[in-house]
Amino acid sequence: MRIACNRWYSWGRPNGVFQIAHGIAEHIGRYTGLIERLVESGLVVFGNDHRGHGLSALSPRQFGDFGPGGFDLLVENIGKLSRIAGEESPQLPLILLGHSLGSFDGSEESFHSGLKPDRPRPTISLGRVSCEACAGLKGPT
Repeated sequence: MRIACNRWYSWGRPNGVFQIAHGIAEHIGRYTGLIERLVESGLVVFGNDHRGHGLSALSPRQFGDFGPGGFDLLVENIGKLSRIAGEESPQLPLILLGHSLGSFDGSEESFHSGLKPDRPRPTISLGRVSCEACAGLKGPT
């Protein structure tokens, strides 16, 4: 399976790298407004369409299908893009934003990647807290 990836450069000297992991049933194109603001503020932005999403889906009938290897390979794809971003700009801080599904796979990737202490990566998770809070709710007893 091919994974569609994008990179947006800041005009002038960049001051950081920002990676976006989108939510379920989305694609990286939905983040165009945010990406424009990040680039205007001096960040290089990386993003991809997850397996079975956007341009990474093999056909419209396969939207949402992570394919063989499923979620584990989706997490691996996030890690590969992080490594590419880090190798291209090793002197710049790298921040990962995960929304909804992206908050889970981004956190999972950060946990398993063995991040080096000399290059910590801040992770912003949007949607994860509310999902975990809802999972803890109990119905009538």
